Amino acid sequence: GAAGHTKVEGTAPSLGGQAIVPYDTRQPASSHGHKDERLGHVIRSMEPFHIPASPSGRHLRIDIISTWGDPHYVGLNGLELFDGGGAPIRVGPAAVSADPADINVLPGYGSDPRTVDKLVDGVNRTCDDNHVWLAPFTAGRHHFIFVDLGRTTTLSLLRIWNYNKSRIHSYRGARYLEVHLDERPIFKGEIRRAAGLLLGAEEHSCEHILYTTDEAVISAIERHDLSNPNMTLPASASAGGGG
Repeated sequence: GAAGHTKVEGTAPSLGGQAIVPYDTRQPASSHGHKDERLGHVIRSMEPFHIPASPSGRHLRIDIISTWGDPHYVGLNGLELFDGGGAPIRVGPAAVSADPADINVLPGYGSDPRTVDKLVDGVNRTCDDNHVWLAPFTAGRHHFIFVDLGRTTTLSLLRIWNYNKSRIHSYRGARYLEVHLDERPIFKGEIRRAAGLLLGAEEHSCEHILYTTDEAVISAIERHDLSNPNMTLPASASAGGGG
């Protein structure tokens, strides 16, 4: 496929079974990949682009190139960022913008709640319009999300939650995208389509782009995820869920 990233196969305790990880220059990599001892997975290089280790910057730009099939709309559920020590980076709603902004730029809209600030409202495992972003999509054009981290920050993880309103509407989710931090490319590739459900493990709803192989940092992220409501099954869904 068109996956332009380095893929980890297997299960990590909370990093979703599959994570996209940095190319570790300390270990020789063959065309078949190399073993990451911390996570115990085989890393396969799908394209020449390699995830950089511990990139630093202030201005994050996501450019969504394609959807999972919807020709008119593109959306995401949420963004989570972790710093160089594995702690979550708090991003306020005023620090996030998009171009096109959201579907309220279209005729007939104006008060739709699916605005870009919802990407950082902390509610990511959801099917609720009040916690997602949706914008018009035009093939061949750029669809930007801008995040101002407030100061120069080192990233250890970018977690992208894809559009999850329903199974049908999950095709509005982003497919191929490119991410830059202060104009430096830090990811180019395909992210998974969400399941369109609340049921199921979080690896079916989000993509983990990991910028570290440091065991202590990964452990810090995992400790945070133990108390992260997005990484645990909602009580209302465990009994069978709704429509």
